[in-house]
Amino acid sequence: SLDWFVVGSGPTGLLSVAKVLESSGAVGWIEKGDFITMGRLGERYSSVPANTRNDRLVGAFRALPLLEFDLHNCALAKEPLMATSQLGLSVDFLRRSSSVLRRKHVDKLYCRERTKLISLSRRMSQNDSWKAILENGEEIISERVILATGAQPRG
Repeated sequence: SLDWFVVGSGPTGLLSVAKVLESSGAVGWIEKGDFITMGRLGERYSSVPANTRNDRLVGAFRALPLLEFDLHNCALAKEPLMATSQLGLSVDFLRRSSSVLRRKHVDKLYCRERTKLISLSRRMSQNDSWKAILENGEEIISERVILATGAQPRG
């Protein structure tokens, strides 16, 4: 059984995984596409200007030590701090951080990419844990769940 199960590998999924890895045991993390894409942010919005100042983004990234934010090797940190930049600068850093997390924390991090979540249910009779069923039939049991899948436009 896992302590946490995170669905989605965009910025919210990545930051959630980094935060829970700091203080938890095992964490499951799945993404329907590739981890390196960074969700829709990386797919569609890298060339869009951010609406958050660079100093706030840098502060948020530095607040999570597992992301290994390096002021000297991050293009975002070299931009004017009181300005905004292209989202692609944040995406580049987040992609690197995702790779680092998945490589350095294999003992606590159970990852599956190109895998869809088929169902998620609360197991009331068994310590209120959660049961996730993946498209390959695999079952994952966890104490807590974070759905970091973003919002889909509805037509």
